[in-house]
Amino acid sequence: ILVEKFLILAVTEEIRKKKRVLGLNNDKGVVDEAYQRLYGATQFAILKQFRKERHYPQLRSISLSELSEFT
Repeated sequence: ILVEKFLILAVTEEIRKKKRVLGLNNDKGVVDEAYQRLYGATQFAILKQFRKERHYPQLRSISLSELSEFT
């Protein structure tokens, strides 16, 4: 799990660097783009599937315990 977190972080930083080279300073959507590259879906879509599989409610927020279980 820890390796996965660092992989997401590394891909996120790679995307940020590429955007900066292009003169784009907006980080909006960078994490979702990293998830898309790694898993073929956005973080939101994966979280939605995770909650569905575990019969958790589809809330707008996430608790720390659910977040640690998700990642």
